[in-house]
Amino acid sequence: MSTDIDNRSLEKGLGQIISLKGELDFSDSVYDDTLFLFKEVCSKTDLLGMHGVDIAAQSCVLLASRSNGSPIDAKTIAERSSDQNRGENEILSVAKKIKSELEINPITADPHDIVDQIGEKVDASMTIKKEVHALVRNLKHTHIVSGRKPESVAAGAFYLVGSVASPKRRGLYTQAEIAQAASIAQRVVRETYKAFDGYIDGEYDKFIDTQKLKN
Repeated sequence: MSTDIDNRSLEKGLGQIISLKGELDFSDSVYDDTLFLFKEVCSKTDLLGMHGVDIAAQSCVLLASRSNGSPIDAKTIAERSSDQNRGENEILSVAKKIKSELEINPITADPHDIVDQIGEKVDASMTIKKEVHALVRNLKHTHIVSGRKPESVAAGAFYLVGSVASPKRRGLYTQAEIAQAASIAQRVVRETYKAFDGYIDGEYDKFIDTQKLKN
């Protein structure tokens, strides 16, 4: 790839990233990490030629927001981008390719990816998805998620947040709905939810914003 093409790609990608920062109001840390990651994609992969500059920039925003502990879901990025013909599934797909080619967690799937997928399939609100992401993030380094598959972690967290958000804890979603959305057994959803709920032991405010869920 020539320097001129590199410069044009960087300029266009920068414009997309600046536009998304204005739309999504993410932190300067996420912005800086997005720029670094996008430059790495430009110089070390062929993903721009395969998918285009805009989708690569959007995927970098997704990955940078996750690495900074303030994940923005792919659907929101797609809706706020200048190229709305490219959907959240393509952003998630390209993000996985970036992780693989740049060797960013190349083997283990990311529970946040699964959260986005479940959210799409059960038509969850933005508030619910943000709190599920928060719960996954806050449980990440605890023993309770050790050895669990990303699908199980995401599904258990989704069911728990849905339970906390609903009147009398009846649940916004059934275990069957979450299991189907995550492509796992209903038993796994139930067992993971119970494990997480037991670990939290009623102190939900330490892990999620319960006031937002009640509003």
